[in-house]
Amino acid sequence: MIKKPLFQISFALFTFVLIVTLSLLGFDALMASLDNRSLADTLTTLFS
Repeated sequence: MIKKPLFQISFALFTFVLIVTLSLLGFDALMASLDNRSLADTLTTLFS
């Protein structure tokens, strides 16, 4: 049975994009926000 690595490739690509995005936005600022609020509120603030 051959497993298609499509999920793994997609996950790796998503992770890479996420890391780059966090780096551009400021990882330290994001971590500070996570310490004070929930992840949902932080994401809402970042992308609003």
